[in-house]
Amino acid sequence: MATADIAKRYDTNLIALTLDSVSGIPKTSEERLELAFRIFETVSEKGIENSKVFFDPLVLPVCVEQAQAVVALETIRMLKESFDPSANTL
Repeated sequence: MATADIAKRYDTNLIALTLDSVSGIPKTSEERLELAFRIFETVSEKGIENSKVFFDPLVLPVCVEQAQAVVALETIRMLKESFDPSANTL
């Protein structure tokens, strides 16, 4: 994860998109949370503090798929509840 290396080097905040380079944007909040944990594990290994990571749950346009609004809100709730201290979200 080259982006994490740059964020660590310059001591900056990091915006983490909950998507996968192979499968794209997950359909469910559980899949997005799983990706967030993988991202968090990687950035933690690089020595980046939790407070510097901001997760973007990737809100898709409601006109594309109405259920995605609920998925985005559920993902934000799950991110807040699953990390200690609470994860930052956009």
